[in-house]
Amino acid sequence: MNFDLSSEQIMLRDSANRYVKECGASPKSTDAEVSLIQDFAKLGWLGLSLPEKCGGVGGSAIDVMVLCEELGRGLLLEPYLSVLLAGELLLASEVDAKAAQGGVVSSLLANIVSGNTSIATALYEADSRFELARQSCVAQVCEQGYTLNGTKSFVLNGAQADQLLISARTQGQFNDASGISLFLLDRKTPGLALDPYYSFDGLPMATLSLSNVVLRKEACLVSNTALPIMEAAIEKVIIALSAQALGAMETLLYSSIEYCQLRQQFGKKITQFQAVQHRFVDMYMACEEVRSLLYAAAIKQVESAPDAKLITAMLKVKVGEAGRFLGEQSVQLHGAMGFTEDLLVGRLYKRLLAIDTLFGNADYHLKRVIKLS
Repeated sequence: MNFDLSSEQIMLRDSANRYVKECGASPKSTDAEVSLIQDFAKLGWLGLSLPEKCGGVGGSAIDVMVLCEELGRGLLLEPYLSVLLAGELLLASEVDAKAAQGGVVSSLLANIVSGNTSIATALYEADSRFELARQSCVAQVCEQGYTLNGTKSFVLNGAQADQLLISARTQGQFNDASGISLFLLDRKTPGLALDPYYSFDGLPMATLSLSNVVLRKEACLVSNTALPIMEAAIEKVIIALSAQALGAMETLLYSSIEYCQLRQQFGKKITQFQAVQHRFVDMYMACEEVRSLLYAAAIKQVESAPDAKLITAMLKVKVGEAGRFLGEQSVQLHGAMGFTEDLLVGRLYKRLLAIDTLFGNADYHLKRVIKLS
């Protein structure tokens, strides 16, 4: 099988690599976030996975993988994962929505691609344990349309977004697969409260509290059948997230090699000691194992293969395990310097630990592997 990138993908990789090197690590500020959104829009990255009819590029999961691997090499507080997830959900809801709603979705997608509108998704809750079917946020039918009550947690980019996609239960019990709907609402909607914070790796997140939030019927984009749409969107985002993890892992590997070439013990560079060389080999092999599964998952996604979910779950398990291993080895090889803010090592390690917990950690996806095998 040919794993070579196309000329367009090589150009995308090179431009993303240059951007990351020039931009560097972002500070924890809303202004930096907005600046990145505008930059991504100008570069065409916000519409990379979206069709041309809404201003996108029509790229595949492989194109997204190429971009995200380069983004993962830096510590940008980038909004891309949030945009990617929202775009996939909106595309699927456009098919499911009525004609009037479909027009709203198309217009919103065009604004997202241009950077004029930012959007975040609120799918998980504190008690969900990564299970999308566990929805205690409830939407009840009322005279105006729907009344929403509940709390959504771990919302990437939640406080910075203009629009929010929120899942809520309209039928059934807490863990039922059916009866989950998807709603679109403005961040200034009465009854919606946002509690912003930063995750331990620096990404902006928020907790959303909904208290008697009244929405029109048109705000419901998908009624009672949103769970399969949400699951399919998460599968695609996991590939992008894993590509970011691979970029971070390789940065840790090669920065550790570079640093160790400067350190000396007993009159020799420590890279000349066999024990250190063996560590680098193990770190390199861990990166390559992730890369192999990443390529396989992306190709399976493009081909809509029957075992695509299994490979994606295996990939997320390996990302969690390899990320922790690379981080621990890199910090130890750097010694006390690995804990300082002057180096990216400790911060990249925190990013990899955060990536493990996003959209299901290694333990959760290992159970999925067993179930799907």
